[in-house]
Amino acid sequence: MIFETELAYLEDAYVSEMETEIVSISRDEQAHIILALESTIFYPESGGQPSDIGTITGSHASAQVLHVSHSQGVILHQCQVEGGFDKGETVHLRIDWDTRYRHMRAHTAGHVLHDALMHLPHPQNLFPVKGNHKKLYVEYSGDVLQPELSGGLEAACNAIIAADLPTHSPFVDLPELRRICDFVPPNLPTNKPLRVLWIEGYAPFPCGGTHVSRTGEIRPMKILHIGLKKGVNRIRYLIEDSPR
Repeated sequence: MIFETELAYLEDAYVSEMETEIVSISRDEQAHIILALESTIFYPESGGQPSDIGTITGSHASAQVLHVSHSQGVILHQCQVEGGFDKGETVHLRIDWDTRYRHMRAHTAGHVLHDALMHLPHPQNLFPVKGNHKKLYVEYSGDVLQPELSGGLEAACNAIIAADLPTHSPFVDLPELRRICDFVPPNLPTNKPLRVLWIEGYAPFPCGGTHVSRTGEIRPMKILHIGLKKGVNRIRYLIEDSPR
């Protein structure tokens, strides 16, 4: 498959519907239809953020999008289909907006937590390990964080949210990313543009996810627990309308 899907969700995370063309149709091992599209607003599961769900509708078929993944530049939409699609057909995409918006709020909340943590008086020998924006936690290696930090961290997070700060997600090349970011993950690609999330007033952070445009959209968040998990610090958090 020699093409790359245009990633419309990176241009505007608030677009919930669009039209595009089907590039290929296949089946997976579970007999689900797999659609590859010229362009998509469906976010594929990656970077700790779950995939979007929604619908794809054509002239003679409709599909429930069950999961979305990324493979060698192509976004693959795993679908349960009624009717039949044709290669080259124009189809209408609609993401489940409530699910997408919850993911956006949860993901940006994880970055708010990181920025708040980095500005609290605590041991500075901390290195981001991963974030899970479905189960809502972030992990750090380095110095052990004490559970007593929870109250101050929660207050700092909610101060950033209450300030309703703008966020930005520009594309940058690798040298620029290394110049502006305090933390750069290993093994980033060197042959394509990269993105960062920048909450105004704080350091940019490498991220290819979808985010809210202002921190106030997150609404108040809670720090549920700070503890060790397999030798790394895990901080669990909660936003409104998110499962415990």
